[in-house]
Amino acid sequence: MCTPTLFGLGGHSLLAAKMLSRVRAEFGLQVPVRDFFRLPTPAGLAAAIEELERARDRRPTADEALLAQLAGMSDDEIDQLLRHLN
Repeated sequence: MCTPTLFGLGGHSLLAAKMLSRVRAEFGLQVPVRDFFRLPTPAGLAAAIEELERARDRRPTADEALLAQLAGMSDDEIDQLLRHLN
């Protein structure tokens, strides 16, 4: 059994762009158009959304990134940074 695609059901690129805009509004994720055109099925879109969500969950927060940066600095570098900030 063949999985229907947006284009196989009569859809077009403008409708695809509208759908991806809706995904961005609903999920807060920017699915690249090329990813959707590569797999223009509901399962393909779901897989792209899931991958973007996993990538978003793996990214450190701004606080975590700053703490990691500070952890890699020497005491002298931290002292210099504090002097610069004051």
